Amino acid sequence: MRRMSTDLVDRSKGVLLGLMFGDALGAPFEGWPPSEIRSYALKELKSPSGLVNKFVEAVHMGTFVAGPEPGTYELAVGEVNLIAHVAKTQAEFFSSGDLQRGYPGTAQKGLRLIMEGVSYKETGEPPHFPFAGGSFANGGAMRISPLAVAFRESTAEVLRMAVEEAIRSSHRHPEAIDGAAAQARAVQFLLSSIPICSFGRPESDTLPGSEGGSRTETGEGRQGDSTPSSSALLQTGDFFGALRAVCRTDAYLSMLTALEERLKFFSHCNSQPEGDSHEKDEEREREEDASGPSVSGSEEDERELRSILKEYKRPGSGMGFQIASVHASACVFWIFWRYGRRRVRAMEAVQQAVGLGGDSDTVASMVGALVGALHGWAWIDTVLDGSTRRDGSGETLLSQLENGKRGRDYVTQLAFKLLQLSLDTVEELEKS
Repeated sequence: MRRMSTDLVDRSKGVLLGLMFGDALGAPFEGWPPSEIRSYALKELKSPSGLVNKFVEAVHMGTFVAGPEPGTYELAVGEVNLIAHVAKTQAEFFSSGDLQRGYPGTAQKGLRLIMEGVSYKETGEPPHFPFAGGSFANGGAMRISPLAVAFRESTAEVLRMAVEEAIRSSHRHPEAIDGAAAQARAVQFLLSSIPICSFGRPESDTLPGSEGGSRTETGEGRQGDSTPSSSALLQTGDFFGALRAVCRTDAYLSMLTALEERLKFFSHCNSQPEGDSHEKDEEREREEDASGPSVSGSEEDERELRSILKEYKRPGSGMGFQIASVHASACVFWIFWRYGRRRVRAMEAVQQAVGLGGDSDTVASMVGALVGALHGWAWIDTVLDGSTRRDGSGETLLSQLENGKRGRDYVTQLAFKLLQLSLDTVEELEKS
């Protein structure tokens, strides 16, 4: 059995539990506009910030969601089973047990075709999929985050190849592949990054290693990559440069550049150029910690993202519902970078993702996976509403997550199984 650092175990759990948590928090608000979410949070949840601060009923299903919204989470866990060889295929996972919840019609059709003997290499294209070129939707990116844990030591090129193969059955469009590759690369990058946990200062001087102990600041051990030094690990250019390294389409390359430039502008206006003294950051963050998140932040994010995404029109998609991969990814990376880098704002990052509305469970689950990759899972083991740090039931959010047949304990076990793998080639994925 592979030995690994406690930090890396926590981060692997964080990826899966963060995905699960974001899915659960966002599920009831899928399809809602941001203004209605803010109004509901202010009036019904008594949230001063206008952010969702507890699990509520999933209105579209009429059931209480104290756990994953079917679809996002179940598909991702199916992907983990495929990687970790708990089930031989995702199709077998789908057909087993009684939790075939929320798989969209296209996913169900594809999995049934595979079970009937159709090659997974054919199910994502005509005649099995109705549109030539395949789906540009966000489903591949939605479920891919766990793969990055297994490929945490691989090069960016190998990671992209693995992603493309993993989502081939459902998403063949170049933008869908870019979206999944960028999400996986973000998880991979953050798994070996130093979190900013206290007023902009790094938590430690070393990076988490995969073989008991820590990795050095040079990033030695990730083949073919140049990992920045610890002082620069979470600078905007490094992060977005890492994402562009796995993207091929003009849309994704230009969208990521637009996000980077706009986020650098925000960083400059709100504090100081990256790399300068932390003194102004400390003062600003103390003020933020004292006052908590604000409604204006959500409105600002919505406005900025609309401005960026107007250049990337896709049929049936937009800020109203970010079904297109390029739209969902922009929301995920924007929200994570503005809020998720600092441990004190880890929870807020997922709340802000929900607050964007539209495909809220997908976007929030992807943000949750990124936050978990950087900060581990402990940020979920908390409460949200008020100074008592307790919600109405007196339970932490983590304890409220579903824990049935495929609930949080099951996910925790899968997170550990993923760490037994350290894949460097696509062939290893096929054999694992």
